[in-house]
Amino acid sequence: MYLLNAVLIVDDSVVNRRLLSDILVKDYYIIWAENGAEALKVLSKSGLKISAVVLDLIMPVMDGFEFMEELSKHSEYKDIPVIITTAQNDKESELKALKCGAWDFVSKPYQPEILKFRLKNAIERSELSAYKKLKYLSQFDELTDVYNKSKFVSDTTDLIKSEKFVNLALFRFDIDKFSLINTFFGYKEGDNLIRYCAEMIDKICRKRKIATYGRIRADVFAFCTSLESLSEIEEITNTINTELNKYNINFTLVPSVSVYIINDKDVPVNLMLDYAELATKTIKGNYMKLYAVYESWMYKESADRQTIINEMGKALSNNQFVVYYQPKYDVETFKISGAEALVRWIHPTKGIVSPAKFLPIFEESGFITKMDYYIWEQVCIDMRRWLDDGIDVKPISINVSRVDLFAHDLVETLCNLTNQYNIPRELLQLEITESVYVYDSQFIKKIVRKLHDKGFIILMDDFGSGFSSLNILKEIDIDVLKIDMKFFEKAGDEGKGKTIVTSVICMANGLNISTVAEGVEDEEQVSFLKSIGCDIIQGYYFSKAVPKDIYYQLIKENKIFQNVEQITEEKVNTWLTSPQMQMMFSTLPQPIALYHVSEETIKTLYVNGTYTSLFGNDSKVLTTNLPKQKNNDAYIFNFKDFFNDVIINKTGKDFKYIAVINKKQVSIKLRLIYLSRLGNNHLVLAIFYNSNDRKQITGKLRLKSGKISDNKNHNTVNTMLVVDNMQTNRMIIKKLFEDSYNVLEAENGLQALDILNSRCGDIDIILLDLMMPVMDGITFLNYKRQNSDYDDIPVIIITSSDSPDQQLKTMKLGASDYISKPFMPDVVKRRVNNFVKSRKKLNHVMKEYNTLVKKAQYDLLTGIYNRSTAQDIIIKALYVNSGQTNAFIMMDVDKFKHINDTYGHNIGDIVLRTVADTLKETFRSSDVIARFGGDEFCVLMQNITCESDVIKKCQEFREKLSGKSISTFDIHANMSIGYCIDNNNMMFESIYQQADKALYKSKRKGTSLITGYNSINSTEE
Repeated sequence: MYLLNAVLIVDDSVVNRRLLSDILVKDYYIIWAENGAEALKVLSKSGLKISAVVLDLIMPVMDGFEFMEELSKHSEYKDIPVIITTAQNDKESELKALKCGAWDFVSKPYQPEILKFRLKNAIERSELSAYKKLKYLSQFDELTDVYNKSKFVSDTTDLIKSEKFVNLALFRFDIDKFSLINTFFGYKEGDNLIRYCAEMIDKICRKRKIATYGRIRADVFAFCTSLESLSEIEEITNTINTELNKYNINFTLVPSVSVYIINDKDVPVNLMLDYAELATKTIKGNYMKLYAVYESWMYKESADRQTIINEMGKALSNNQFVVYYQPKYDVETFKISGAEALVRWIHPTKGIVSPAKFLPIFEESGFITKMDYYIWEQVCIDMRRWLDDGIDVKPISINVSRVDLFAHDLVETLCNLTNQYNIPRELLQLEITESVYVYDSQFIKKIVRKLHDKGFIILMDDFGSGFSSLNILKEIDIDVLKIDMKFFEKAGDEGKGKTIVTSVICMANGLNISTVAEGVEDEEQVSFLKSIGCDIIQGYYFSKAVPKDIYYQLIKENKIFQNVEQITEEKVNTWLTSPQMQMMFSTLPQPIALYHVSEETIKTLYVNGTYTSLFGNDSKVLTTNLPKQKNNDAYIFNFKDFFNDVIINKTGKDFKYIAVINKKQVSIKLRLIYLSRLGNNHLVLAIFYNSNDRKQITGKLRLKSGKISDNKNHNTVNTMLVVDNMQTNRMIIKKLFEDSYNVLEAENGLQALDILNSRCGDIDIILLDLMMPVMDGITFLNYKRQNSDYDDIPVIIITSSDSPDQQLKTMKLGASDYISKPFMPDVVKRRVNNFVKSRKKLNHVMKEYNTLVKKAQYDLLTGIYNRSTAQDIIIKALYVNSGQTNAFIMMDVDKFKHINDTYGHNIGDIVLRTVADTLKETFRSSDVIARFGGDEFCVLMQNITCESDVIKKCQEFREKLSGKSISTFDIHANMSIGYCIDNNNMMFESIYQQADKALYKSKRKGTSLITGYNSINSTEE
């Protein structure tokens, strides 16, 4: 490939060729041809290297017009700009050449600066010579030379959409514990294995009738092929396993193959890859099963989990987690003796999310610590308010998870909270699940002792749920034992359950430990627990968990417990017999219904006559289950969500839905009004209205849609500004372009500036005369150039002053093209249209070009240099900076595979981006920073004074990184680092190998070390 852009000069005159060569030789690689036929031969041999053609029109054998006609037949040459050399004022030839595809013209005799300026512009407006190389790099994986993920997805999409092949399947393949290859054998061996896998997949796919394949990332490959039968899946997997184990390495290589059977061709390929990865997770670590086929349940499970992960941080910020209090009742007095604080997730669209769905995920991710602290603080805030109100506040127990216990500042955190809100510590009781005690009993014993010393009461939660050990009660100082009432589950032997519970309570009483039975649901259980000496009861029999305001009323009233169903019935009768309700039901013309809403059901208590006449005796109007429809004025919702909405907000709200009345679908507007709480349940009034007329709404929508469409059509018209003091010229130009442009006129530069100021965003192109009164074209160009808002508006000069000096002057001021007066209308139209067309194409090309440059040079995930670009820059820097002292640093993320496996690749990507951002924050702008692949990064520090500078920078980087909390999981990344000091003008390969050795010395000795290598000694932090 030539270092300079190549220009093909086609002219039968030796003198002209030499003149042109002398002008251009410093900036371009020059190729000659004596006529069009010879030029075509040159192009056929080196067409992809030619950046532009400078073409004479009059030549023997094949003239310029014949050459352009032949050129137009070859699509591979369509983007090579052709610049015509012509005599001045040869308008007929100029028009003919434009029609044949000429890009621009230069007049004879040649003006060197104008020629170079026009040639440079033409080349920049064409596809750049580097474009095809960059396009190649954007499609192929640098390490393996197989397609990268982007190209694989594109080709596979085309294959699936082709309809030529059926029974297609997408295979995903990776190697279990691949990261250990890099750890034990080094990245070079890891790269060799990756290349071997690429060759293996290539060999397998070439033997099949049809296949697309590529490298997705790291050790992950994918291919799509057709299957005659499902038995081929096992055959392909066995082939992969056999070929993989032929690789010569002292390490057991185990493949994981997952398959997505393509039944729906509209599913995006990227999504298929995700589905296949979900299947992979089901077989990781199971060496008896090497492949898995994706099934829909895998996605649902993963999607539900990921949705919770995605939303949990926002939910905490938006106060969606709400404290509910489940009262605990004293067995002797049947009065409230306290409560357990429980979390409820009140989602803005889903209503209440079950804790069983989100708490396990919160614990696994570590997010539980943030949410727990939030709940603890809300409890302290509530208790402080109740104490300030003079209420006899009972103890509230809060849940402390295993993750909370192992947080190094738990005791300090709880003490700070109670101090901040001035809460007596005996009122904030701590529930620790029984299973926690088996993890590290000595550590838990130590924590419990510290908490006791600070005045907290400790409860052992869920005793008997699975890990019961009497030794725990002996070793750890427990104040209260909470007994799991699963012993009474009907599936078991109830007699044995009672015996066990009796024994536990007797034992607790003997140890002077109070007892709480939780999950109590009926009167029989209450009587039994009271008879055997249980102290406190918690469960649905007394109350479900309730919002804080309701719990506040309960402790304020301090009443003896009454059966909820009895309260409900009494209150309903009160509502129904009240004069206000009787008047409402009898006088309102709309259908009205009164509903009793529990957590499980919506029960109709009463309806008026209008309701009966409209709906009949159907009390299930609100449970009509219709398929969702595309309808402008009606929507199908979950009716339970309607009621949850008004109950949570204790307000009224309107909804729309579709009901079936006399076998017809009717659009209904429903107003729900919250009336009262009944124990754990609620009374809600419903009023039904007729919806608006559909035709009227549809008409309005259609009218609105039409207006929008008109606006869109208006906005697609380009606007041209013609600046010329001669009205005749403006009229000619307006007539030429009025079909495709909204033409604005200005008599001079000052008027033109006024139009620009008022309509800058609308102007697409300016045609400018130079000789005008008030403000001439040169002055206008100077003003335009000073305002960056006008930079993107091209200017084409139309003037009789066409001297070379004038042309050069206007082009330097930003003019894009130059047309001489008197002009031929067809020439003006053709040149303007050609310019606009080439400009649009240039914008598209440059956009794609910039994207390809970024893909080819930068790592798309982190935005820093990729391995290939960094290596080229570093090699050059080492050569240029010969004689200076440089340092090459290699580093990777500790336990990165664990992060991906535990939190998912999305979080892993955030970690990598955080590493890259921290590197940019820490190192100098002159240092070369790159992602070498996977979780590995490198830095070249140039012209350092001593080795301690490198160590200090590495320490600074590591401290900054470890101090950053990554994502809602509160992950803190650490890096192992190795570096090499170049004192001896080392080659890149040598400095890289030594830094790589230092890195793995760090990893072998333990994570988060900094190890240095130089030719004299080795240093280590």
